[in-house]
Amino acid sequence: MLAKGGPASDRTEKAIISRLSASLRDEAIWQYHIGGRGLVFWCVDHTFRYLRRPESGREAWVPRRLQVDAEISTLLDTYDPSHEALVLAEYLDSVELLHIKEDATLTLLKTESLDSPKNCGVRNEGGS
Repeated sequence: MLAKGGPASDRTEKAIISRLSASLRDEAIWQYHIGGRGLVFWCVDHTFRYLRRPESGREAWVPRRLQVDAEISTLLDTYDPSHEALVLAEYLDSVELLHIKEDATLTLLKTESLDSPKNCGVRNEGGS
C-alpha cells in the first residue's frame, strides 16, 4: 500500500512510529561497536547517517551548519553507546538533539533555531 503511494492506515502508522526509535537505537549501537562513539544524523532530506566522533576531537565532523557545543560534547562522552543513542535531527529552520534510552524511550534534549538552510553534508576543514 505504501509503495503504491496510498496513505498508511492508523495501525500501520502507529507500528512504524513505535519501532522507529528502537530501530535507530539498534543501528547506532551496531555502528558504535563497529567504529566508535558518535550520533545518528537525521538530515533535512530525510536520510540517516551515523557520524563517528573523531578520536582527536579536532576534525570537523558534523554537518556544515551545525555546531558541536560543550553540551553536545559532554553528552557524547556520557551516554552509554552500547545501550543508548543520540540523534541530531535537522530541519529547515532548526535542529533537535534527541536521546533514545535502552527501553526505546525518546527524549528531546535540546532545540536550536538555525539562521538559514544550507546543503546537507559534512565539513572537511583542515582535519586529517
